[in-house]
Amino acid sequence: MTAARRHIRVFAAFVLTVLLLGAYTAANAAPRPVPNVTYLAASPDGRLLASATSRGWLNIWDLYQGRPTHVFKAHDDDIHVLRFSPDGKFLLSGANDQTAKLWSTSDFSNIRTFRFDGQVTGGAVFAGGSRVVLGLWDGGLGIWNVASGQQEHSAKGHFFGRVTIDISPSGDLVATGGSDQTIRIWDAATMHQMRLLRSGEQGNKAHLGIIYHLRFLAHDRLLSMASRGGAELKYFGLWNVETGERTQAVEGAGIWAGLTLSRDRGRALFARRNGDDQQAVVFDPEDWRAVSILKPDDGIKATALAANGRVAMTGSGDGLISFWDADTGAMLAQAWNRFDRGWGVKAPDGRRDDGEPGGLRLLSEILRLYVDGAS
Repeated sequence: MTAARRHIRVFAAFVLTVLLLGAYTAANAAPRPVPNVTYLAASPDGRLLASATSRGWLNIWDLYQGRPTHVFKAHDDDIHVLRFSPDGKFLLSGANDQTAKLWSTSDFSNIRTFRFDGQVTGGAVFAGGSRVVLGLWDGGLGIWNVASGQQEHSAKGHFFGRVTIDISPSGDLVATGGSDQTIRIWDAATMHQMRLLRSGEQGNKAHLGIIYHLRFLAHDRLLSMASRGGAELKYFGLWNVETGERTQAVEGAGIWAGLTLSRDRGRALFARRNGDDQQAVVFDPEDWRAVSILKPDDGIKATALAANGRVAMTGSGDGLISFWDADTGAMLAQAWNRFDRGWGVKAPDGRRDDGEPGGLRLLSEILRLYVDGAS
């Protein structure tokens, strides 16, 4: 090799080293985005809280212990579906990475992964965990057998975009809502469409807005929540499933952040926008009465309600989970559990537990009088 060639190779290696070092320095110097809480779900027995954060991380909190017990990367992109099975033995997650996964809550091992050609936008687990129902971004939906991984039934009930899903308490009905602003009721055994719910104001449309959440109160009653940005609309409704008619509606400006029920379905929690402020409202769906209003300073990205209805939880854009007394609206504690830092808890009175071994277990202490089974 000539001296000229050696000089050229040395120079090229030097230039490549400089470029790589510059790229590494820029990547590490640039501010990293703070993980959002993208979804919250409380287990039916009141013990666990599942918290999904951006970039596909899943955090499992044991509320009796007051700390996270499992932190792992469940998906390769943001998680927007998180539902426990009715018996609490399984957790379903779905994400923008075009997969849905079923986890065993005994050790949070992955039982089954379902892969698709589009984002998973909705889903629920049937009792016993043998079947799941999933909705996809293209408007399609279906029921899959967990043991075989095969699809048992399919339907094309919605045109495009988000499909949100719930299963009736009896397990024989599936409700779906879509970006096409319709709500449809299906036979869970065959996925045959039984009913199209209508508001009586927009033809076949249930809401003038994208339907983000559906929850059955009973076999014949369904709650729905829709959003259309900051526009005023009828965004929250109560439906008679048997007649297909809407019996209650609330006007306001909705946000997508959540609608969740207590175990007995006698108390509900939903998020809304009031002017420039985001709020969470705990209410009694029997008499349509607000029980308390929660006003976090850090916004609302997700909501959950403890099984007994006594603790409301909100997740924020900066990775915080806030715990509230659902009866009074008072904040009980805030916790963080993010993949870019450790875990910890702080109380409004200034007490902190930064998660060191032998720490205060502050969250367990605070929630002891509120959470089922805590002692």
